[in-house]
Amino acid sequence: MNVNALLVGTLDSLLPTADSVYKGAATEYIVFNYTELPADFADDDAAHYRYLVQVHLYAPLEKNTRTYRREISRRLVAAGPPDGDSGLR
Repeated sequence: MNVNALLVGTLDSLLPTADSVYKGAATEYIVFNYTELPADFADDDAAHYRYLVQVHLYAPLEKNTRTYRREISRRLVAAGPPDGDSGLR
């Protein structure tokens, strides 16, 4: 499973979720982006990749988003990284 599929699958049932740009009509939605960094080089090749993920919640200013923010955090931790590594910190 790739990072896009993991993030959309994890968050889309909570709010509409998009990679980088949301083009829908909802006033509350989630947008994410990430950077992939090669790591643990051996034989001139990366043995692993590190993903730096940013998840952005958009909602009207007057909306109390505490419940959404907690649920997003809970879902991301429960989903874990795509390779099964417990490296979420």
